[in-house]
Amino acid sequence: MQDTLSSRLVDRPALEWLQALRGLAAFLVVLVHARGALTGSPWAEAVQEVLYHGAMGVDLFFILSGFLMVYTTRTLPGGVADARVFLLKRIVRIWPAYAVLTVLTFLTLQGVHGLVEPAGREALLKTLLFVPVDPYNPLYFSMALPVGWTLTFEMYFYLVFAAALLLGRWRWLGMAAWFGLTLLAVPMALGHFDWGVFDQAVIGQWAYANLAINPMVWDFLFGMVAAWLYFHLPGPPTPRGAALLVLLPLAALVALAVADVCSTHGPTQWGGPLALVFIGLAQSSKTQRLPTPRALLWLGEISYALYLAHPLAQHFLGLAVGRLAGTQATHGPVYLLLATGMSLVVGAWVWRHVEVPGSRLARRWLLPQRLAEAPPAIGPVSS
Repeated sequence: MQDTLSSRLVDRPALEWLQALRGLAAFLVVLVHARGALTGSPWAEAVQEVLYHGAMGVDLFFILSGFLMVYTTRTLPGGVADARVFLLKRIVRIWPAYAVLTVLTFLTLQGVHGLVEPAGREALLKTLLFVPVDPYNPLYFSMALPVGWTLTFEMYFYLVFAAALLLGRWRWLGMAAWFGLTLLAVPMALGHFDWGVFDQAVIGQWAYANLAINPMVWDFLFGMVAAWLYFHLPGPPTPRGAALLVLLPLAALVALAVADVCSTHGPTQWGGPLALVFIGLAQSSKTQRLPTPRALLWLGEISYALYLAHPLAQHFLGLAVGRLAGTQATHGPVYLLLATGMSLVVGAWVWRHVEVPGSRLARRWLLPQRLAEAPPAIGPVSS
C-alpha cells in the first residue's frame, strides 16, 4: 500500500490543536456577550472595544467546520448510504442540546404567551428546524435562539456536503459548481455582488437561498482550502519556520483589528486573516507539536454547550444580581469575571447533563446499532 502523506493523516485521531481552537473560539464569544459590564469610564470602554473583536470566534468556528467536513469525509466513497449516515450523525450531534436551549431561551425571552401568537410559534418552529426566521434581517435572521443564526449556516453546510456525497468521486467538482453559482453567479446576476455579510441582496422569502448567497459562507470555504493544503502540502521543516507561518498572519490580524480595518464577520473582515492564521497552524501541526493547554482542551470539549447556554446564563445572572444588589452591581470588572465564570459553570453542566446524554439517546434512535455504539463524530464548532 502506498504510504502517502494524506493516507497517514486521515487515520490520525482528532487533533488536539483543533479542540483547543474550538475552546478558544467559544471563550471569545462568551467575552463578547459579557463585555457590556464594562461601561462608565474611558479605560472600560477601551477594554470593551478590544473584547468586541472576540466576535471573530464565530468566523473561526466556521473555518474549523469547513476544515473538519473535509477531514472527516475525505475517505468516504460517497453514495446514498454515506450521505444519509453523514447527515444523521451531524443531526444527532447538534439537535438535542440545540432544541432544549432554543425552547428554554424562547420561554425566557417571550414567555408562554409567545406560543399563543402565530408569529412566536412560527419563529420557534423555524429556529428548531434551522431555518432563518426573517430572511430580510441578515446576518442574524431574528432567530428564537439569538446565537442560532450560526447553526443555520452550519446545517446548510451539512446539507451541501451530504448532497455532494451523492456524487461520489465527483463531489468536489459538484461543490465547486454549487458555490460558484451561489456565491458568485447569482449575486452578480442580481446586480448586487458584495463581500459584506450584512449587505447582500435578498431573494424574497426564500430563507435558504438568502443564506446560500451570503458571503459568510466563504469562511467555510476557507476551511475547506485549509484542509486541502493540509493533505497535499508539506509542513514547515523547522520550528522557526512553523512559528513564522503562524505569527506573521496573526500579527497582521491584530494590526488590522487595532486599525479597525477588520471589525466584523466575513471573508474581507476577520474571516480572511483568520484563515491565514488557521492555515499556518494546520501546516505547522504536521511537523511540530503545537502547545495545547489543558484548559483550552476542556473548553473545546464543552464548547458547543457553552456556546448555546452562555446567553441564558448571563441573562439570569444579570436578573439575580440586579435584584439583590441593584443594577449598578451588574457593571464593572468584577461582574465581567462573574458573568464569564457563570457561563463556564452552566456550559459545563449543560454539556454533561443535556448535550452528552441527549446526543447519545438520539444516536440510539436514529443510527444503526454499529454506528450508534461507535464514538461520536466530530461535532459542530459553531455549533
